[in-house]
Amino acid sequence: MLTIQHLTKSFDGTPVLQDFSCSFPETGIVRLVGPSGCGKTTLLRCIAGLERAGMQVFAGEHQAATVSFLPGMDCEEAAQLLARQGIAVRAGLHCAPFAHRSAGTLETGTVRISFGYDASDAQTEALIRAVSKIPGFRK
Repeated sequence: MLTIQHLTKSFDGTPVLQDFSCSFPETGIVRLVGPSGCGKTTLLRCIAGLERAGMQVFAGEHQAATVSFLPGMDCEEAAQLLARQGIAVRAGLHCAPFAHRSAGTLETGTVRISFGYDASDAQTEALIRAVSKIPGFRK
């Protein structure tokens, strides 16, 4: 589960997110709905480490977030589907058997996506669309 507590982000003194807190489930897709300019993309960029906000980000200057998910089908097949769309991912155990054991994914592995520090909003949205179309992925 991903939990965000008291996230605040402003651009040039204009607040976009103010004391934002929420929790996201471990699996599935979460839909962020709101009018243009309300902070949806800013929230995603903060989670991915692409925006520095009122939280500590553990990454170097040219590093960003990594996201792992269960695709609802064989991880290697899901990775191949994404690769055919030009999206590079890693599938399997990712050299972290203890982490997979604690997450309950030791037998299946996950699909891992690493966001580049310069990933654009359009690239992030294309990734979300592609993942949501994987057969068996829970939305």
